[in-house]
Amino acid sequence: MSAPSSASSSSSSSSSATVNLLIFHKAADYVHDSIPAAVSCVEKLAKEQNWTYESTADASVHFDSAATLDAFDCIAFVSNSGELFTEAQKANLVAWAEAPQKDGQRARSVFGLHGATAAFLAGEDATGATELGTTWPWYRSLWGTLFTCHPPVQRGLIRFVKEEKSKLQLESLPDELWQVDEWYNFDQDPSTLPGVHVVAWADESTYKGGTMGDRHPLVWYRTLENGLRVIYAAPFHEIAHYELETTTTLLRQCLLWCADLVEKQ
Repeated sequence: MSAPSSASSSSSSSSSATVNLLIFHKAADYVHDSIPAAVSCVEKLAKEQNWTYESTADASVHFDSAATLDAFDCIAFVSNSGELFTEAQKANLVAWAEAPQKDGQRARSVFGLHGATAAFLAGEDATGATELGTTWPWYRSLWGTLFTCHPPVQRGLIRFVKEEKSKLQLESLPDELWQVDEWYNFDQDPSTLPGVHVVAWADESTYKGGTMGDRHPLVWYRTLENGLRVIYAAPFHEIAHYELETTTTLLRQCLLWCADLVEKQ
């Protein structure tokens, strides 16, 4: 791929299909109230699959060492903000993400949740109303776009793509989901990039403050040339979202897709 106070907890399980998951929830700028609920939700889903996981907001724990980072199959970025890494830590993440997939090795993957696309912004605005650029273009290229701003939290409509729902085994989700959320705007439509599959779109006609028009993706995924699997879900700003079956179903299948296990369930 080219151009693209903390506490920790862990759990492990012996399984031939074990996935090693790092749940990284550092927020160096704006801190979402829902981060603990989001982390707990992802932890529960990992435990449900008998995966090994660790949750931390301290980048030094794993990103200081390339060898330590290499132990993980998947990194989940959960509602991050601000400058997350030193230059050395950035280099270790890039090396981890850009490493060619070896024969017989599980594909590496990254899963972004809500504020993951709002890290490394060139400025600060706690209201989210100011459009900001990026201080690290590689990170933007990883997700295929960058958060720019959002309107006030309000009710709006999420439209799921039936074909993509089927691919991710999300048939239990409705085709249309009304939700009170923080509707992220992005600096480009990632669906224009090669290999991007959009699972859900925002219907901007149902809320105020959208800037992307008829093509406003909310959930998408792609596999990069070296085999890295990337999936991102923009919704789920509220604490209450992580108690909803619609949320846990979507996040479960995102994680399973990361591990290339959707078709193996």
